Amino acid sequence: MRIMVPNTTFRAPGAGLAPRPGTLRGKTLGFLDGWGFREDDGAVSMYPLMRELKSILSAQFGVANFIWLKKANVARKASAHQIEELVGACDVVINGEAA
Repeated sequence: MRIMVPNTTFRAPGAGLAPRPGTLRGKTLGFLDGWGFREDDGAVSMYPLMRELKSILSAQFGVANFIWLKKANVARKASAHQIEELVGACDVVINGEAA
């Protein structure tokens, strides 16, 4: 399996891609989920595609820990508290995915 990192030619002045680690082995990865998934019991859990990514990243790339946060609304930005939590605890963050 190959993980593709999207790169674009358009960038706002002064903007750039965040630094990428050389490896994911032993890292903490965060998921910022805008959708979530409603379980049969009514609980909200990780969006199914994120769940699959989590499994692959753990098995094939040695990611050690995961943090999952759900935004209150998919159309709004994450709260300052959520951003602070992810920045303070994670080496890498996946913010949504193209499902």
